[in-house]
This record gives sequence, C-alpha cells and structure tokens, in this order.
Amino acid sequence: MATITNPRLAITTDRSHDAATVVVSCDVAFTTFEVNSMNKLGLRYSLRCDLLDMDLLYSDTVIRFEEVDLPHTRGKAEHLEHVEFTSAAKMSSMHMYVFGKDPLYGRFVLTNRETGAEVSAHSPTVLVDLAA
Repeated sequence: MATITNPRLAITTDRSHDAATVVVSCDVAFTTFEVNSMNKLGLRYSLRCDLLDMDLLYSDTVIRFEEVDLPHTRGKAEHLEHVEFTSAAKMSSMHMYVFGKDPLYGRFVLTNRETGAEVSAHSPTVLVDLAA
C-alpha cells in the first residue's frame, strides 16, 4: 500500500488583521505496482486533510481542506507525489483555548478508490498563539 511521508504543518499569523495562513503538506510514495495500476488501469486515490486542535479528550476539526485526487494528472502517476493544502483563516475562528497556545496538527487520510483501503498519518504538533 502507498505510504504518506514527510507530513508538515506551517502556520503564519498576522495579528493586526486577525489572519492566519495554514500550509499542510506531505509526500505520497507509491509502489511500482500502484504506479503501473494508475497509469495502465486508471486506478485513483484520494487524499483528505484536516487541521485539528488537539484537545485533552478528543481532537476538534479546525479546517477541513478540499480532497485531492491522485495522481495529479491521469495516466502520469509518479512514484512520489507531493501534495500541499493551503488555507487562509481568521485567527479568532481557529482559537480554541482560553489561555496559552493552541496545539494544532494536520491529519492525512489516503484512500484507494478501488478497494477502499486507507492509510493515515499526521504532522508533528505545532503550538500557535491564536489569541487576539
């Protein structure tokens, strides 16, 4: 099964405009069999990404990004596909904690559209001060 590698999360904030730019990225590594299946048989994968705020009991979804189809170009699959999810959001809408920094991370779920098999990974947690 394909693997998700190099998951990363970067958040830049602009306090004066209550704005944050979120970039979550990863690489998806496919086997030779999977690349051949995508190029010759039209096999497709989908990659979902959510930005989550790590809570003590459960994680809350802060941003749900639009799903990406892989390979990016039909019939031109590569062994390594880079995917980047970007969003601009209000810092105040992302802020969950009353005090301190918000612990955020990106969660990726790769789904084989033929079999329904899934692989998931998440980025390292980033602590961000989102308080106004």
